[in-house]
Amino acid sequence: IEIIKPELFADIHVHYLSPSIAFFEEGLVVPVDRDKSPFKFYYSHEKNLILFSGDMQIGYIAKDNELAEKIIEVAKLCGVDTVYTVIATHVKKYVEEPQVFGVATSPELLGFLKSKGVEIADGSLQISGVNGLVIEYAKRNGINGISLLSETVFPEALDIKACHAGIKKVSELLGIEI
Repeated sequence: IEIIKPELFADIHVHYLSPSIAFFEEGLVVPVDRDKSPFKFYYSHEKNLILFSGDMQIGYIAKDNELAEKIIEVAKLCGVDTVYTVIATHVKKYVEEPQVFGVATSPELLGFLKSKGVEIADGSLQISGVNGLVIEYAKRNGINGISLLSETVFPEALDIKACHAGIKKVSELLGIEI
């Protein structure tokens, strides 16, 4: 968002999707603006690209499903062809250079990923939370979907190397320099 500089065009404002957490600074509560949505849609005219940003993970089944469904509703309204999610996938030991694996909604998309050097995730796996659900809802609504899974040993923390690997790979797939 900082590099592409798209325009904010919509958000998902559902008051009960606000975080169930209180923040404190130096021992004093810092009230969260619960009327401000952490879920925003941006559009880049130059790249013909819609970006969705969520500043938090919900982690509650009903809320995750509702948010994923709303994301795909907006994608469908905007005529989106393919939805990409970029997420971390837990590995058992630290890797210096995280590898990025791919999953998709069709064999054709898996072929596209392979042609771009993305290794396909093998065997059975589950993607929890909104990132996995968005791809399932995309498929149900006739929209292509790709998830890129970047290796991390720190699934509950921000792993900068995993984030970088995922963003680098999606930027290659989209032909956008980030």
